[in-house]
Amino acid sequence: MAAHTRAVAPARTLEELVEAATAVYRADIEGGHITLFSELVGASIARPELRKEIVDRAEPWIAFVEDTLERVIGGSPLAKLMPPRDLAYAAITFYLGVNMFTHLDADRTRTEALFGLAARVAPRAKLLTMRLPRRRPKPAE
Repeated sequence: MAAHTRAVAPARTLEELVEAATAVYRADIEGGHITLFSELVGASIARPELRKEIVDRAEPWIAFVEDTLERVIGGSPLAKLMPPRDLAYAAITFYLGVNMFTHLDADRTRTEALFGLAARVAPRAKLLTMRLPRRRPKPAE
């Protein structure tokens, strides 16, 4: 997790975060890191007693993604529309699923296209990531 933290630490915008997440994904695919977790999830289908432990081990990753999203989009209209905790869970489940499918289909162009889509959408979401000034309450009369 330390390497992932370093990879996303410089990200201050949604565009930078998508760029960092894409690099992390590529490194994980090449290094096989997420593969081990995918294998454990697969094993839990036949061995239900593994499920709680696997979920417990995934929780720090969900928190890591949530904290990163909170840092980048927290306080913005986008965060109100799509809460960082929910986005974090979606990101982790996407990541797990895309990793598993990558092993079934060696052609990674479809997955790369999804990261490309995210890179194209991120700048268009810029207005939604601007933090709005807090409204001051009207003085009591």
